[in-house]
Amino acid sequence: GHFKFEVDLMVENPEATVGAWVEAGAAKILVHIESVRNFQKIIDELKEKYGHEKGFAPDLLSLGVAINIDTDTAILEPYINSIDYIQFMGIARIGVQGQPFDTRVLRKIEAFKKAHPDMPIQVDGGVSLTTAPDLLAAGVTNLCVGSALLKTPDLIETMHAFEGIAEKYGRYR
Repeated sequence: GHFKFEVDLMVENPEATVGAWVEAGAAKILVHIESVRNFQKIIDELKEKYGHEKGFAPDLLSLGVAINIDTDTAILEPYINSIDYIQFMGIARIGVQGQPFDTRVLRKIEAFKKAHPDMPIQVDGGVSLTTAPDLLAAGVTNLCVGSALLKTPDLIETMHAFEGIAEKYGRYR
């Protein structure tokens, strides 16, 4: 089968590497807003070199922005019409697997969803069978599950449990 790769650019200067990842075949490019010096430059490069436009062909190339819990979502407003999805970090300390879920993200998601009801939202960090229902109820469309799968004694059973929760909220893969 054909895999679609999302590249999470947790690097200091994503402007320097975004093009190489697109050329390597990444279908989703995720940039952390706190690490970028000139996000408009990334938007312009993707548009000029690769024809990316919001919603044009998300299966071919989509651009997402990740935002930390302590960052004000107002920083995203100038770019809303150029990005395809938002990723909220569900943990306070990023880059370390197994961090505890930070419930403050739920309020941020709800407020953002109210302001931008059509923007797809994903969450990475602290996603578990316990937190998934609250995240989906808040309006999250995609869950990035790490530790809950890597540390489970029964991967298939845990995957089915996540799929069952997602289906209750109308999310299907």
